Amino acid sequence: MRHRRWLLLLLTAVLAVCLLSGCGLGAQSGLIHLNKDVIQDILQKDGLNITVTEQDALNQAVEQAAQNLEGAQRPDPEPAAVRSQIAREIGTPPLICSVYDSSYWPNSPWGNPNRHEQTAASFAQQLYKEGHGDAYAAAVASFTTRDGEEMLLFVMTKGS
Repeated sequence: MRHRRWLLLLLTAVLAVCLLSGCGLGAQSGLIHLNKDVIQDILQKDGLNITVTEQDALNQAVEQAAQNLEGAQRPDPEPAAVRSQIAREIGTPPLICSVYDSSYWPNSPWGNPNRHEQTAASFAQQLYKEGHGDAYAAAVASFTTRDGEEMLLFVMTKGS
C-alpha cells in the first residue's frame, strides 16, 4: 500500500513537470527564443559550418508582426505582406517567412532539439544550399487567430 502512495506521488510530480515545462505554446503571444547552440550542433552534425544568430531588430520586427496578426483570420494570407513589413523594419529582405500551426512545434522538456531549432537548422541548410552565404538570423513569434488557433511566424534572414 505504501508503494502505491509513492508511485502516485511520483506520477503526480511527473505530470506537474510536464504541464509546467511548456508542452505547448499556451495562450500567450510573443517572441519565442531559439537556442542558437542547439541549432549550431544540429548543423555541425550535418557537416555544415553555418552560423545562426539572434538579432534584436529582427526579434522586435517579428514580434511586432505577430502582434499585428493577433486575432486575424487564419494566416495562409499574404506572407508577402508580412515579409515586406519585417523587411522594412530591419532594412534587409527576409529570405524565408513562414507561418505554421503551433501543433507542428512541440517543445521537448527532455533537452532534445525542439521543432523550433530543427526547423531553423533546416531553413539555414536550405538557404546555404541555395547560395545565400553561411550566416543567418532567425526569429519565431506566436500569435492566436480570430478562431483561437495558435500559430507561429518564423523568419530567417541574412546575418551580419
